[in-house]
Amino acid sequence: MTSQAGAVPNEPGESIVYVNGAFLPRSQALVSVFDHAYLYGDGVFDSLCARSGYVFMLDEHLDRLLNARAACALEIGRLKRALDIPVYQPAREAEVLAHIDGVNTGPLDQQAIRRLFERIIDEARHLERTADAVDDSAHGTHG
Repeated sequence: MTSQAGAVPNEPGESIVYVNGAFLPRSQALVSVFDHAYLYGDGVFDSLCARSGYVFMLDEHLDRLLNARAACALEIGRLKRALDIPVYQPAREAEVLAHIDGVNTGPLDQQAIRRLFERIIDEARHLERTADAVDDSAHGTHG
């Protein structure tokens, strides 16, 4: 086992992963069977490679995460339409923003992170409204 001050001991060559706010050896990275993503099969997952303090291809990772979130918005739009639920739900959007206010650790301040998420929510709402049109254009049909 190798160890550095403040580091988690791990076997030589064992990869380190980030789980629930901590860096752990792969062998110690566990997800609870009560985890929402595990129970319901939802979530967006990605991995990052960092070397010498820099994240490799950070813009590409952000693009992938935002587009994965957008794909979720398309599905949510389809479900809302099928269940006759309004796309705009101000209480739910306020809940998301309040959650972000509570988990933001900076360096972006509360106003900056809130503006980013308001924009992301606005784009997701647009996709929810146009889910059928997006599906038609992807399949070469017009509906």
